[in-house]
Amino acid sequence: MRRLLIIGMLLLAVGCGTKDPLEPVKPPVILPLAEGNIWTYSYVTYDSLGFIARSVTLTREVTQKVAIGGETWSELTSIEEGSPPTVKYVVNRSDGLWQADSETGVPYFGIKYPGKVNDLYTGINALGVKGITVTIGGIGENVTTPAGEYPCYRYVWSFLFFGYLVEGTEYWAPDVGLMRMEATFTRTTDSKIYSNIVWQLTEKDLK
Repeated sequence: MRRLLIIGMLLLAVGCGTKDPLEPVKPPVILPLAEGNIWTYSYVTYDSLGFIARSVTLTREVTQKVAIGGETWSELTSIEEGSPPTVKYVVNRSDGLWQADSETGVPYFGIKYPGKVNDLYTGINALGVKGITVTIGGIGENVTTPAGEYPCYRYVWSFLFFGYLVEGTEYWAPDVGLMRMEATFTRTTDSKIYSNIVWQLTEKDLK
């Protein structure tokens, strides 16, 4: 009887510690979109001398799920300190993150994931500029912010904006989201740096 009891306990322990092999494994996504996910960023602008010209907090939250064209999208609400909230609609597809400006808006490509180093594509940057050429500059690069350290994809982009060359780098951690963004504004007339912007993830609450 004692031997049967021991065998039963061992079988129970093994069963509790074994994952169902038929349970599907969810592939990582570039932006986890569980309802209630929250990201908090520090958003700092530096002037040409390197002094802080502006510093605010930016919070993004997945507020609800919506059906768009038979597909489940997520409503992403952004609140920048001192500004009214803005809403975007986002979804992870097999080629990466897609966005739309409204529930009836035309979807546009956002961020390529997965991908390979030196992949080029037309997407959107963290500043909200659409239709720019983005390059995957690196994969698996560890980035540390107050929210933690994660291996990241490094995305690089540039565009012209009213006499300025804007060059940026974004670090995205799969299953976490945007970790850090750096952008430099350089005057095209004299090649002098006008300002720098740094976003950094300070807190996250992922479901």
